[in-house]
Amino acid sequence: MSSKRSLTVLAESLGQHLAELRGQVGFTQTQVARLMSQSRRADGALVSRLEKGKYQSLSLVLVADYLKAIRRSIRGEPGYPSEQGCSHFPVFESWCLGG
Repeated sequence: MSSKRSLTVLAESLGQHLAELRGQVGFTQTQVARLMSQSRRADGALVSRLEKGKYQSLSLVLVADYLKAIRRSIRGEPGYPSEQGCSHFPVFESWCLGG
């Protein structure tokens, strides 16, 4: 499998997982976009593209912003890293601690 195809599959899988998490908390794409727009220009189309794996500039920061909006960890657990700790996101530990 080519690396471009692998990234496409990864983005689609991640997007599906994010959509499932959003569904568990009962938010619409528009609600998530409004919550995300506090830190970036987001709209329902951005959330839709992200969940379909079609967002062109996918980044960990964007995924973290999405997860913050739905108040979930990548595993689906309630919570989000804050100044008090990053236990829900060990991969973001240095980022959220300013390191």
